[in-house]
Amino acid sequence: MPGPADDDRIPEAVAPHTLSDFGYGDLEKGKRIGTGGDADAYRATLDQDGYTYPIAVKEPRFEGTIRKRVFQRFETEAETWESLNHHENVVSVYTWGAEPLPWLALEFMDGGTLEAQLGSIDVAEALWLSGRIAEGIRYGHRHGVAHLDIKPTNVLLRDTPEGKWDYPKVSDWGLAKMLLDHSNSIEGISPTYAAPEQFDAEEYGSPDDITDIYQLGTLVYALVAGEPPFSGSSTAVMQGVLREDPDPPSTVNPEVPAAVDEAVLKALAKDKADRYDGVLTFRKELDRLFAEHVSDDVVGGNPPTASPAPEPTDRTTERDAETVADSTGTVATGSRTGSRSAVDQDEGSPASATRHGTGSDGAPLVSRRSVLGLLSVGVLGGGGVMVTRITGDDEPSSSGSAPLGGSGDGGGGSEYSELGNYPIEGDTATFGFTVPQSGPYAAEGEDELRGYELAVDHLNNGGGWVDSRFDDLSGDGVLDYRIDSVSGDTETDADTARQWAARMIRRDDAIMVSGGSSSAVTIAVQDLCQQERTVFMGCLTHSNYTTGRDCLRYGFREMFNVHMTGQALAPVLRDEYGEGLQFYQLYADYSWGRTQQESMNQFLSETAGWKQVDSVATPLGTSDYSSYLSEAANSGADVLVLNHYGLDGATSVSQAVDAGLAEDMELVVPLYNRPMAEAAGAAIEGVFGTVAWDAQIDNTPSQEFLQAFQDEYDRVPSGVAHLAYAQTLQYAAAVERAGTFYPPEVIRQLEDYEYDNIGMGSETMRACDHQAQRAVPVVRGLPESEQRTGQYYELIDLTSRDELGYGCDEGPAAECELGEYGDE
Repeated sequence: MPGPADDDRIPEAVAPHTLSDFGYGDLEKGKRIGTGGDADAYRATLDQDGYTYPIAVKEPRFEGTIRKRVFQRFETEAETWESLNHHENVVSVYTWGAEPLPWLALEFMDGGTLEAQLGSIDVAEALWLSGRIAEGIRYGHRHGVAHLDIKPTNVLLRDTPEGKWDYPKVSDWGLAKMLLDHSNSIEGISPTYAAPEQFDAEEYGSPDDITDIYQLGTLVYALVAGEPPFSGSSTAVMQGVLREDPDPPSTVNPEVPAAVDEAVLKALAKDKADRYDGVLTFRKELDRLFAEHVSDDVVGGNPPTASPAPEPTDRTTERDAETVADSTGTVATGSRTGSRSAVDQDEGSPASATRHGTGSDGAPLVSRRSVLGLLSVGVLGGGGVMVTRITGDDEPSSSGSAPLGGSGDGGGGSEYSELGNYPIEGDTATFGFTVPQSGPYAAEGEDELRGYELAVDHLNNGGGWVDSRFDDLSGDGVLDYRIDSVSGDTETDADTARQWAARMIRRDDAIMVSGGSSSAVTIAVQDLCQQERTVFMGCLTHSNYTTGRDCLRYGFREMFNVHMTGQALAPVLRDEYGEGLQFYQLYADYSWGRTQQESMNQFLSETAGWKQVDSVATPLGTSDYSSYLSEAANSGADVLVLNHYGLDGATSVSQAVDAGLAEDMELVVPLYNRPMAEAAGAAIEGVFGTVAWDAQIDNTPSQEFLQAFQDEYDRVPSGVAHLAYAQTLQYAAAVERAGTFYPPEVIRQLEDYEYDNIGMGSETMRACDHQAQRAVPVVRGLPESEQRTGQYYELIDLTSRDELGYGCDEGPAAECELGEYGDE
């Protein structure tokens, strides 16, 4: 945690109670403790296991008939809150339902609201509290949710031991909206803490995640100064927010240092572009200021880990906790999850996963963990969220039972505690593979699944690299456990992929999940795996975000990122076409496409000395690019960069050639693969790009993999098959080195591991961001007359890792904070 180690005022985080499933009828509702907007909050109690637990219950207020929009708004609020249910600085949702009326059961916050603290806390506590609140807001952003109503009454506190500061949690996500929702309509804002764009979107732009930075700035101002930057009537406040510069906080409270003034005023900039570029940057600055304020030594770190919730009283001596709710009647969600109640119907649940393999008796393996009311959140492109509940009907098994087979450490009787799907029960360990088997990346998914299945076969029966390249592997399972696998069709949709991953972890007991073929899919599944404490090996994911701003301790990536593609491709293009050219970009409008075009702009400008004319987004799955290509043709640019992948890439480059653009412009496709090149055919002649791997790479590991794949499938593998095969073996080898499937120990074996056994030269799986530092193959499309099955481009250069990469405090890694191992 930030600040000096001996600062005993900093509390441990307070976790909510862990409760079994319950319904509305199990609650004893007491007096109303808050009201506002369309809802009321009540103090309730729940009797469970001989104890009485305090619960906050939120219900929509009605007089006469409840309007349909109230139901819809309340349900949206509940789903949004529950999707953020895994952070120490977000109030927890225990469960929610719609009968007899919509209701939310929430963590009861016994320390009051932050509003009551204004003017009574010193600068040090204000800065520490602000940093923790920023952590809660950032968690929402990482899940694609902006809060948009940050104010003191929406920050609730948990009581802590005497001498400690109270512990803050962000509440009331009722105005929260998904970051891909560009609606300008935000009802019910609080003027005192509103941002300029919430009053005038036409001048200042639509409210979004940067709006939260302004609101957080007003909150910090109020904490350190004792009052908000603007006050008075709503009209006066609005005019101040829109037209006036706020006085520095130190003019109100002389104890506020100048550096704090500077940080707060930056957050309160009228124009969004002048504020901090993300809440993480602001949070780091707040923690730095806190450390400087309380000590001469700047000590960095993470906020404290959650400690168990205070024990409830028994039925006869219930603790008389103070009844607290925010003045608007809204209480919140998030933080550590309690259990959720089962829902009656299965909404949006995918069909049964495809299982590859059987148990030791030859019978299909049966799932054992229940998925009751699991809320699946998929990150879309730049961070939007789709919410779907999925259910299951299997009874959970008893905890802590020893494995029935396997002599390695798959579970019970070991020195490690339960975590995720550890310990493993039985004599089989299950890997889950999330693979697109329909949609625009279906061809890539077919080869990806082949790579996974080949790896599982070799782990169990020997063959390929298991025999020749991985000394840690025996070909007789992993730690004497046979490896089974399940797969599901992601449809290249983040929400669907997350549903599949949740099913694999909760129903099929997957100890490891791998997949991708889309960065949005990868980020969504990686986030779920972090929550579930299940190691995730990202496959074909190319966006900077995967191991940058959205990096997580439980996620790893063998594939290079778009930053490295730009580094490898720009000098080749400069040498081929010369300097001083103009270029135009089209890009797929989701996380990969956006970061791809940003990196190409960066390195073509810096390395090649080129100038970008324009960069235009295109929807994923576009079938007709003619209007976009027409604008590119008329732009006067010398080069057209097509940042599309899979079927989209084949379509856009083919239509560009058919429209005659290749006669006047050079075409570049930054990321190729074999199925895409095969579909594009003659259109890729002379077109430069990069690939994950190619069969033309002439070294022993590459040729051994090529031979093993051809022997099994009678076809040449693509780069995604190579990735799937390689990282499945890398995970298995890490388990063997750790001597256990216990996730934190496996993660530590993967971190900073040096290897040169997969055909890409010497590599390092970096500990700071879990990004493989590796070579990047640069290729150029062959003329149709020279193309043959499995070979559609020539290998121009295998750019070594020594010519690529960036420091842990540079490029995408600068935004990376991995989080905890889970055994701290």
